[in-house]
Amino acid sequence: MTVTAEPTEEPPTPTDPLERVVYGYLRSDAATEAELAALRAEMIQFCQERGLRLANVFTDRGSRSDQVTRPGVGGLLQALVLRNETAVIVPALDHLSDQSAVQAQLRRLIQRAGSTVVVIHEVDDGTKTDGM
Repeated sequence: MTVTAEPTEEPPTPTDPLERVVYGYLRSDAATEAELAALRAEMIQFCQERGLRLANVFTDRGSRSDQVTRPGVGGLLQALVLRNETAVIVPALDHLSDQSAVQAQLRRLIQRAGSTVVVIHEVDDGTKTDGM
């Protein structure tokens, strides 16, 4: 199992204090580096189109879908408690888990950290997310 947290852009500049900082999360059992890079690029584009700054993408590789405790999730939750009014961007809910009970538990943890979950493909489809 590997976990990465990769800064995606430069830190925010003091000239734009209202820019909303968000974080990304990916979980993958078998994605290649190219596939993960494509997902990160999709997240960056999604955020740029909405005036958001994607500060980091936390990634868990090899973590089982039924696990709630994962290194990438732990890093993500730590980052969330340091910021107010942020969001977690995921390409699809199965990046949290393909099990609805685990998805719900992870969403509650993210909400307790003061954040919301935004699902890219739900937004593209016009369906509801936790925020944004």
